[in-house]
Amino acid sequence: MPRRRRYALLEKEREETKEAEPSVAALKRQLTSTRKSCALLDTEIEHYRAMAGNLRQEREAECTVLAGGGGG
Repeated sequence: MPRRRRYALLEKEREETKEAEPSVAALKRQLTSTRKSCALLDTEIEHYRAMAGNLRQEREAECTVLAGGGGG
C-alpha cells in the first residue's frame, strides 16, 4: 500500500475516532448512571426480602401458637 494512502487512512481513522469520542463519553456516563440505579434497586430488593423473611417468621410463630404448640 502506498505511503500516502496509508497516511490518508490513518487520518480518516483519527477523524472518525475524534467524532465518536463525545458519543462514547455520553454512553459511559449513561452506563455509570444505570449501574448506580441498579445498585440502589438491589439494596431496596434486599430490604424487602428481609422484611418478607421477618413477616414469614412471625406468621409461622403465630400459626404454631394457634395450633396449640406454643408451650403455654
